Amino acid sequence: MKQLAPIVLFVYNRPWHTQQTLDALAKNTLALDSELIVFCDGPKEGLVASSLDLIEKTREIVKGESRFRSLQVVESKENKGLANSIIEGVTEVVNQYGKIIVLEDDLITSPGFLQYMNDALWLYENESKVMHVSGYMFPVKKALPETFFIKPTSCWGWGTWKRAWDYFEKDVEVQIKTLEKRQAWKEFTFNYSFMSYKDQLVLNKIGKINTWAIFWHTSVFLKKGLSLHPSQSLVQNIGFDGTGVNCEVNNNSPYIWGHLAESVKVSNRIKLEENLKVKNTLINYFTSISTKVEKKYSIRDKFYLYRNGGFKQQILKINYALFSPSILNINSISKVEVKEEIERFVKGSRKLFEKDFEFVDLPSFNFIYDEVFNTQIYKFNAKTNQPLIIDCGANIGLSVLYFKKLYPDSRIIGFEPDPKVFKTLSKNILTYNLENVELIQKALWDNEGEISFFSEGADAGRIEIKNNLKEKSRITLETDILSKYLKKEVDFLKIDIEGAEYKVLNECKDRLKLVQNIFIEYHSFENQSQNLHDILEILSNSGFRYYISSIGVRSANPFVFKNTSLGMDNQLNIFGTR
Repeated sequence: MKQLAPIVLFVYNRPWHTQQTLDALAKNTLALDSELIVFCDGPKEGLVASSLDLIEKTREIVKGESRFRSLQVVESKENKGLANSIIEGVTEVVNQYGKIIVLEDDLITSPGFLQYMNDALWLYENESKVMHVSGYMFPVKKALPETFFIKPTSCWGWGTWKRAWDYFEKDVEVQIKTLEKRQAWKEFTFNYSFMSYKDQLVLNKIGKINTWAIFWHTSVFLKKGLSLHPSQSLVQNIGFDGTGVNCEVNNNSPYIWGHLAESVKVSNRIKLEENLKVKNTLINYFTSISTKVEKKYSIRDKFYLYRNGGFKQQILKINYALFSPSILNINSISKVEVKEEIERFVKGSRKLFEKDFEFVDLPSFNFIYDEVFNTQIYKFNAKTNQPLIIDCGANIGLSVLYFKKLYPDSRIIGFEPDPKVFKTLSKNILTYNLENVELIQKALWDNEGEISFFSEGADAGRIEIKNNLKEKSRITLETDILSKYLKKEVDFLKIDIEGAEYKVLNECKDRLKLVQNIFIEYHSFENQSQNLHDILEILSNSGFRYYISSIGVRSANPFVFKNTSLGMDNQLNIFGTR
């Protein structure tokens, strides 16, 4: 019989959990032939008697264990903490035995767990790309091949070899620096969908937490390693009761299985069609989780998913971050075909007020229509039935049409610099026979002349403030100044010009007192100076009372990670009233 890997169990002060873990482990078919090594962490300073009693009871349970081939108990006099205990214990044992199976005191294993782990550790012992064997698997309901490879590791019942653990690195500065040097954050976080991976590194760096699993996951990731997983989990975590170091109370955790597999057979051949099956099934699993989150998104938020390649494409990118071609006779895995629900930058039309309204991009049409006609963010009260409205950034004309529905006799001056978009704007104005609408195909700026312009093809065309745009999307346009058009009272001034707002406002600030209502979409670009404070000062000095709402590009946890889109890291709606 081949040598079995030693089982290493880490315990501290949970006697009940430890007993459940040992009872389940003892029911494994290979338990009587396996060596069990238990590391008992020491008490923290200042513990009360009841807490010390829990530590002692846990040790008594461990030392009374007799259902394994041999038992070795390592009791620490001082408290090392879970992270240091695991790192030191795994290093010591794997260096001695060459391979290891690792458990913590809140993990229930099925009877086939040890057989699966040992089979895998034997089979892939000399496969350098395989660095981790997981006994746990996400609770995916659909059928999967019995075993398969994905990139992420799992710390709930796992095994490895000395050859792989030698690459373990717990220098957070080194790992973060390497990820940044490789520009790998996107891949590391599954296209920014699992930001907890980056969060954990950052929180370890600043001393808010002290964990170990994220460093092992990162070490495997940086070595382009693979992790073997079973089709159904052989491990269940019973620590979601608030007693663990890193698990909060959660009786409805999405990671808990209703039942465990009795056993999983380790195969030495993974077929291509099985890999595709795994990919499709897990894409559906992660999509279902993400869809629950997606329901909370506004139409504008969903549009930013489309702007980054589409929601389904986001899931597809997660898929490529999860999987690598099998190292066993598989050189490539064909792409999973995912058709976008809405294609980007495709011209079309929609019935709007009984006429065909043309668009250049359906996703941007949808979110603009929602804001303009459903939310009515531009609704205002005019002193007259013939208000003067200046629309800076008229795009395809939805705002112009709205203003005309609101005030049919209004006079509107609309600026739209993008030639392709301007053509559609002009056609829509003609289609609806809108009178007293003057369209100007120029880019507003702080001087009259010419400037380089990024033509995005939808709603995000902008003056090239920084020389980092694609050559094929760069065009030269005439510029104009807004002060020329502020010669008499303006009832409503809308400024949505993708980052040029401060330059334009600063140029005409002496005439803003003529404006009764103003709307500004503020854009902050990463790695560039922010000028929100300057814009608000201009508004305040012009007699406006302003209101601000967060839209589009924003970050839920900016201290940890900042979302970006098309170079923007923040976007706000500013409403100025008298």
